[in-house]
Amino acid sequence: MRIEVINPAALGKAIKSKGRGENVFAWISGEDFYAPAFRTRLDSIPDVVKPNWPRCCPLHRSLETNITDYLRQFPNCCTLHARLNTPPSWYDREKFVGDLPAKILETARQTENLWAAKIEEPDWYEHITEFLEYAYESFGQLPEGYGAPIALNVYTAYLRNMIERAAETYPDKVPKLLAFLKSYESPKGKAKPTDVNELIVKYDRWMKEFPWHISYLAHLKPHFENQLPILNGAPIYNRYSGISKARIITEERMIEYIISATTMILQAVNVKALQDKQLLTEPDKKQIELINARRDHELRQLGQNFKDERAKVNRILKQWYSGEIRYLKDMAPFLQKMDDLQPEARPSKTTIAIDLDKIENVFCRQMPISEVKAHFLKLTRSAKNGKPFLAEEQVYQFIARAFGGNDKLPKQRINYGHGEKRLVISLFAEFFTTASREYEPSAHCKLKYIKLLSDHFEGWPEKQVQENFKVVAGAWNA
Repeated sequence: MRIEVINPAALGKAIKSKGRGENVFAWISGEDFYAPAFRTRLDSIPDVVKPNWPRCCPLHRSLETNITDYLRQFPNCCTLHARLNTPPSWYDREKFVGDLPAKILETARQTENLWAAKIEEPDWYEHITEFLEYAYESFGQLPEGYGAPIALNVYTAYLRNMIERAAETYPDKVPKLLAFLKSYESPKGKAKPTDVNELIVKYDRWMKEFPWHISYLAHLKPHFENQLPILNGAPIYNRYSGISKARIITEERMIEYIISATTMILQAVNVKALQDKQLLTEPDKKQIELINARRDHELRQLGQNFKDERAKVNRILKQWYSGEIRYLKDMAPFLQKMDDLQPEARPSKTTIAIDLDKIENVFCRQMPISEVKAHFLKLTRSAKNGKPFLAEEQVYQFIARAFGGNDKLPKQRINYGHGEKRLVISLFAEFFTTASREYEPSAHCKLKYIKLLSDHFEGWPEKQVQENFKVVAGAWNA
C-alpha cells in the first residue's frame, strides 16, 4: 500500500526530527496522508470469467446494482464522507471513484475464484482470510476524519452474501469466515497510539544501565543488544499482499518486559548458579567486582527520583548486589578449602556419535542429506532465553531418527523463549516449501512434513503444528 502525503510540513518536521537524532523512526499522523485504492492481483489462481459477467446471476447483478446506487449517493452516504462536498485540495472525485466499479467487480471475481480453488484445501482458512485482508487493504484509506474507505461496505456486503450462500455446503467453515468478517465490521474503540520512539528510548536506557560489565553477565549482552522487542509476537506474512504484519507492543508491555528480563537474568545468572555448575572461581575478585559495580550504580542514582520502571529495576539490582556479595563472603572459606583438595575424577558424559555422511535419506530420497543438515543446523542459534534451540548433537540425532529411519534414537526437546513456538514451526514450514518445490514428486505431502516436528520432538501436537504451519518471512535468514 502506497501513501500520498497531504501535509508536507508534517512530513518535513518528522524527517528533521529523525535527522537530528531525536527519534529513530519518523512518523506522521493519519490526518496528514491518504492511501489510494488499487487493483488486486491473483496471479496464482486462474481468472475464470462466467458468461455474460457480471449479469450472469442474481448475486452479481445485485452487486452491480449496489455499486451504482452507492456511487449515486456518494459522498452523501454518511456524515464523514459528506465533508468531501466541499472538496479539500487533495480530493478529486474522478481520481477516487472513477475506477471503483471495475475494481470492485474484479476483486469480487478474484474472491470467488480463490474460494473455488482453496476451500477444500487443508489450509483453506489461511488462504481465504489472507486474500480478504489484501482485498480490504486494496480499498485504500482516507485521511483521519473523512470516514471509512470508499465503497468498502459494498464489497463486504457482497462478501457476506456470497459466504452465507455456502452455509449448507460448508456448515463448519462458514461460521469461522463470518466471525472473521465481524472482526472487521464491528466498530472498535480508538486505541491509544504507541510512540515507537519512546519504546526504543526505554529499551536503550535499560541496555545502558544494566550491569553487563560484570564478568559473568557479559556473555548475555550481545543477545539483548541485537534485538529490539517492540513487536507483539512474530510477524505474520500474507502471501497475497506480500506484506508481513505484527502489532507494536504498548509502553506498559515494554516496562513489563524490562522488569521481567532484569529479574529473569539475575535469577538465572549469579554466583550461586556458577557454584551449582562448579564454575565459581576467584571469589575474592568477583566480590571486589560486585562491590565496585554496586558503588557505580549508587553514584549514578544520586539526586535521582525515578517514578517509572527504572525505580523497580533499581530495587531489583540493589537486592541482587547485596545477595551476591553476601553469598561470596559466606562461601569464600569453603571454596578455598575445596580448591586445596584434589578433585575427584568424573565420568565423562556419554554421547551418541552420528555420522551424517553415512545416512541414507529415506524420508525424501531425492534430497541430499547435506541440505537437510544445513537447514536444521539453524536450530543451534540462540533462542530468546540465551540458550540454543537445539545442541548440534541433538540436531544430528533428529536427522538420524527422522531422515535415516533410526527410531531407536530418542525424541528431542526443543528449547525456545516466549513467543518462539511459531518461529520453530516456521522453520519446518520453510523446509516443506523447499522440498515440495524441488524434490517431492507431489505437492500434496504437507502432512508428513508436519509430522517431522510432531513425531520426532516432545511437546509438539500435530494439530497445533498444522494450524500454525506457515513461513514467517525472513525469520531464519542468515
